[in-house]
Amino acid sequence: MNTKTALTLGCICSLFFAVAAFGEGAPAKPETAKIESAQQKAKAPDTETLIGKKVESKDGKEVGLIKDIVKNPANGQAYAIVASANKLYPVPVNALNPQPEKETVALSIDKKKFSAAPSYPEGKMPDMTSPAINLLVNQFYRQPPS
Repeated sequence: MNTKTALTLGCICSLFFAVAAFGEGAPAKPETAKIESAQQKAKAPDTETLIGKKVESKDGKEVGLIKDIVKNPANGQAYAIVASANKLYPVPVNALNPQPEKETVALSIDKKKFSAAPSYPEGKMPDMTSPAINLLVNQFYRQPPS
């Protein structure tokens, strides 16, 4: 075997081992995403049962009523549309905690903070598929970006 052939074989072997080594770590990311997605789904209340429920703040005060559920088809995230004081508040469904004993859902924020949440006049709901609106609402409720 000449020197050129030996160098070529050495490079091919090195490349093979590098690809094998990096390839072993690659599947971890999709598996992690599946776990996070499963955890989010387990935490989310059943959206069909939310419409018509009263929404309470963490201090137990009623803040509104769920009028609708809007799903973003691009990422599957669901938002409860809470009506309060002639305004509509999109709230990530994952930010709601069902209170079956009271037939309500609870937020993890108080009434004062809720009144400062992103809101829109009734009949003027924004496009919930907009990444900018999703980011604004998710950040307010401290939900992971979608």
